Amino acid sequence: MDLVEEIRKWFSNGLRNTAYIIESVGTDYPAYVLREDTSYGVAIPFENRKVFEEFAHAYLTCEFRNIAGKTGYYLLLTSDLENIRNEFATICASFVEPGKEGEKREEILRDPSEWWNTWRSFIGNKMSDKQPYSIIAEMLVYEKLLVEGNVVDWLNTSYSTHDIQGKLADYEVKATLSRYGKQIQINGEHQLETSGKPLYLCFIRFEKDENGISVDDIVERLVSRGVSHSKINKKLEDQGYHPGASVRRRKYKILESCMYEVDDNFPAIRKDKFKDNQFPIGVVHLSYQIDISHLEYSDMNLA
Repeated sequence: MDLVEEIRKWFSNGLRNTAYIIESVGTDYPAYVLREDTSYGVAIPFENRKVFEEFAHAYLTCEFRNIAGKTGYYLLLTSDLENIRNEFATICASFVEPGKEGEKREEILRDPSEWWNTWRSFIGNKMSDKQPYSIIAEMLVYEKLLVEGNVVDWLNTSYSTHDIQGKLADYEVKATLSRYGKQIQINGEHQLETSGKPLYLCFIRFEKDENGISVDDIVERLVSRGVSHSKINKKLEDQGYHPGASVRRRKYKILESCMYEVDDNFPAIRKDKFKDNQFPIGVVHLSYQIDISHLEYSDMNLA
């Protein structure tokens, strides 16, 4: 039985919450098939290192487990979609195949994220690829406001109207990789609504740069300023940026950082511009683009 067929067999017939040794790879480079209540996949022994990648219902993680009577850290490639078992078995076979004298296994263990990114590019669907520059922008604005002595909250605003809420003002953050223009997307009728205190829109332009700044870089800076490490990670995890994910190490350079006051001159669609401070009957959601290139702004000096 070849490797792919052996993996498919256990995916199909294996008992739940049971691990099976993959005999096709031999004993020098052990690998296992996992069959669990809500997922299935393969595992190989690994050192204790943070790894968390996800894409299209597939996951690459490092976990401390007892597998086939051996306790330790394992690198797991799993999925929770039952209807792609046969296709996923092919990917799993590529993952556990040791190669000549274990060369492929050594490559994966040396840098699991590199293998993951190669596989993800092969599968395609670039629309599912996370672009962390937007969350980097929010973190940079949050950091600057803290340094300036403002009382602001970014960690607990996942379900709030604005990205950053402050005691004296609120802040909405927009970011782009486009080198030209200042067109921004407004999602929802409340995004530019004010609540009795000033509202500012922060616009930040980035470009990819290996010498730039990453999510993990700003996490370290915020922690050094006394912000709770666990609360930062909880905020990031809620948005899909788990510790160990390679996307958190992707770096960007700031090209421009501007702050605009959302006042009466700002091109916003708000309730106060309609009769009786209400949107017309039947309007249930707004999504529109605006051009802010003609507006006055202050330089945030984030670069």
